[in-house]
Amino acid sequence: MAIMASRKHLKRFKSPVHWPIHPKEYKWTVKPSPG
Repeated sequence: MAIMASRKHLKRFKSPVHWPIHPKEYKWTVKPSPG
């Protein structure tokens, strides 16, 4: 079975460099999604 729902979170460690967040402060951040 595949996961049909979209994931709404993103690990901060994998976040883009240009985001003004500290990657190791918390584990999760909100995933950007269009629309």
